Amino acid sequence: MDRHVAQSGLESLRRRCSGVTFAVARREDDADIRRLLAQNEIGGWVSLALTREPDAFARHGAFGHAGCFVVARDEDTGEAIGLCEYSVGRGFINGEETALPYLGCLRISPRHRNRIGILKGGFDLVRSLQHQWGDPPFALTSIGA
Repeated sequence: MDRHVAQSGLESLRRRCSGVTFAVARREDDADIRRLLAQNEIGGWVSLALTREPDAFARHGAFGHAGCFVVARDEDTGEAIGLCEYSVGRGFINGEETALPYLGCLRISPRHRNRIGILKGGFDLVRSLQHQWGDPPFALTSIGA
């Protein structure tokens, strides 16, 4: 399951929606990805930031998982305002081994939250990734509170 963004032509995959551009992240997006992960912690009586230091891309390819980040950028400022990570591992459905897509690391900057277009645009790009890679048309995720 060795799929790398640079080898798959995914870098050209882009979507636009509601003044935001969505694209598969490249190496030069690393600092923005790490910033979004660090600055958008899970709140509560304890704050928790799940970061990827010193390299956001280091995990991709680990444990046989293929993956990429999708980065959302404000079209007016170029600022990275959101991201998610799409990865694919192996698992079993009805006793059959299959690809199991997973959607994680969903982060949206506080100033841009509550805009359904950001989620819609990001999820549309993920569906395009699934189609291009031939993955199942669903993704597992987990939500922490």
